[in-house]
This record gives sequence, C-alpha cells and structure tokens, in this order.
Amino acid sequence: AKFRERIASLGGGVAKIKVGGATETEVNDKKLRFADAMHAVRSAQEMGFVPGGGSVLLYLGREDFRQGVKRHLKTADEQLGAEVVFKSLEAPMRQIAENAGDDASEVLFK
Repeated sequence: AKFRERIASLGGGVAKIKVGGATETEVNDKKLRFADAMHAVRSAQEMGFVPGGGSVLLYLGREDFRQGVKRHLKTADEQLGAEVVFKSLEAPMRQIAENAGDDASEVLFK
C-alpha cells in the first residue's frame, strides 16, 4: 500500500526544492537558474518542443537525404559544394559530444 501511494504521488503533486549555497549571491543565482528551468519545462509541456543539440543538422546529413539532394545537382562543383555542406552538418554534434566527454565518432554513428 505504501509503495502504491509513493508511485501515485509521483504522478502529480507538489515538491519542495531546497536550494543552498556558500553565499547569499550563490543561493540567489541557483534560485534564478531553477526558476528558469521550471519555466522552460512548463513551456515545453504547453507548447511542445523540437529536437535540439544539433540533432536536426545531423539528420540532414544522413545518407538518404544526401542522395536525394545530389540527384538535383548537375556539375562536379555543385557536388563538391554539397559534400562540404554535408560534412559541416556534423560539426555541431561532434563538438557537443566532445564537450560532454564522449567519443564523437560513436555518437555520430549511433
């Protein structure tokens, strides 16, 4: 019974978040960050969200998309230009992965 009550309480309700810090300035900064995060979550719940973190660019660099674009290119220069653009689409995700301490090659090919 106690377990079910706890599970039910996770479905909705009120939470009390305690924010601490070494100085009053640090506490106020953390409170502002928390409030900003809560607003972002509420906004995403109400208005929806789109994939971020470079994932849209990575999607545009997929091989099937590349081939679809290349069918419309006529010259070797256009093909080369398209390859440069497609290669650059990986750069944001590669940097995000490296910043997170992950192997970018593994992340890109998952």
